[in-house]
Amino acid sequence: MPTAKQLPSGNWRCRLFVGRDENGKAVYESFTEATKKEAEYRALERSRELESGIRTKRNPGQMTVGEAIASYIESNRFTLKPKTIREYEGYARRYMQKLNGVKIRDLTTSVCQQEINREARRLAPKSVRNAWGLVTTSIHAVVPEWNADVNLPAKVPKEMNIPSDDQLLELLADLEGKRLEIPVLIAATTGMRRGEIAALDFKKDFDYKNNRIRVHRSMQHDSDGNWFSIEGAKTERSTRWVDCPEWVMEKIQNLPEDYVPVSAAVMTSRFRRVADAHGLEDLHFHNLRHYYASLLISLGCPDQYIISRLGHSTTNMLRQVYGHIVTEKDKEITSEVNHHFDTMKKAYDTEYDTPDPVPSEP
Repeated sequence: MPTAKQLPSGNWRCRLFVGRDENGKAVYESFTEATKKEAEYRALERSRELESGIRTKRNPGQMTVGEAIASYIESNRFTLKPKTIREYEGYARRYMQKLNGVKIRDLTTSVCQQEINREARRLAPKSVRNAWGLVTTSIHAVVPEWNADVNLPAKVPKEMNIPSDDQLLELLADLEGKRLEIPVLIAATTGMRRGEIAALDFKKDFDYKNNRIRVHRSMQHDSDGNWFSIEGAKTERSTRWVDCPEWVMEKIQNLPEDYVPVSAAVMTSRFRRVADAHGLEDLHFHNLRHYYASLLISLGCPDQYIISRLGHSTTNMLRQVYGHIVTEKDKEITSEVNHHFDTMKKAYDTEYDTPDPVPSEP
């Protein structure tokens, strides 16, 4: 084990032989710390990593943030969903650019906060938080102990555009008999995602006896825009059976033999044109899923039932996305509960109320 030597600056440096380059020249990694013990300890840790075959390229702290992000994306390319990889690559190209060339060991809280503040002036809070999440996750993959105590912009609740029953009926009347009618009906009456609907097998995934649809695949597209079907839906809970109204199932069962399922891209573009024609410029295909979720909430369905229908893993998403609807329903339920007990109290007073006893004479 090499011994650390003190530098003119007062710090201690320990050099570790890690191999030879293509020309046979010895390659060393340096570990400079405030004390001799710390420098030698870091060199010892690195030596053990090399012996175990871990992080054989170089000291992780010497990696730049950009290199850490690229390494994280590449190492997870075949385990994360294509959509997620595509989003991460977009974040890496567009966000937190001033951190890319900074070495992890030089990445201080101050440096991070300055970049967050700069990005917060041009990006939505959600974009800043997502980009920072990728930075921290990538760094922790190579330097688990790294930490920065930063302040992130507060989340801004996104206003959700949910079609009314009348608006939905108006759209369905326009779509009757057209290819887009079935995807819109499925989305509005089951809450299925666009990618899940596009991946349906119209011969195998429909249980007409029990009026259910099997959700077990999803359409995704890669960074080049190529669409493909993957087995398994968005999350583990997304693989499920969903109930569908009988009249919708009858429409599907009676589709002509030459019916061609609608692709995910076509669902988006054609729905956009139809919605625009009806003056619903802010309505998107995914809002049909929100319509279904808000319906379940307004009916007072239990949270576990709702997330099972929607394919969410936890109730967290339910509260985050539909929190304002849930709050209004909570108020309504509270009012009904209080009314119940008020009625009980009035009945009690009517049946059991007796005049106050007359005080006896002393």
